[in-house]
Amino acid sequence: MSVINTGAKYNDDVFQFSVGLNGSAPRLSCLSSAFRVVAYREGRQFEARFEKGVLKYKRETEAKKEPNGTLVEFTPDLEIFGDYAYNSEFVEKRMWNYAYLNSGLTLSFNGGDYASKNGLHDLLYAESATLRCTT
Repeated sequence: MSVINTGAKYNDDVFQFSVGLNGSAPRLSCLSSAFRVVAYREGRQFEARFEKGVLKYKRETEAKKEPNGTLVEFTPDLEIFGDYAYNSEFVEKRMWNYAYLNSGLTLSFNGGDYASKNGLHDLLYAESATLRCTT
């Protein structure tokens, strides 16, 4: 989580946007005053906490009741970003896009959950959509 590498995909014609923690998480930890990631896998929990990109804490424990998944929390560094504000409309739209592309995935942002049971089908056929956004 602290080694920066590219999360991008390249070909001869275009730079393509790619989603994944291995490219974005190390950058995010360096740009955050506080950054925490917890991975839940097969009954185990792996947690790491960073401050301004520096590992401050890590541990591995049992997590019997947690489903497999990853939690990422961060606070942007005020020394870098100053007085910032999220563009919530942009973030919400991006959350829905990821939910459509990953049916069964639940994404959370500021207390709201974004999930699409049927993935792209929900995006294309809104009248039969089973979307869920709760706050």
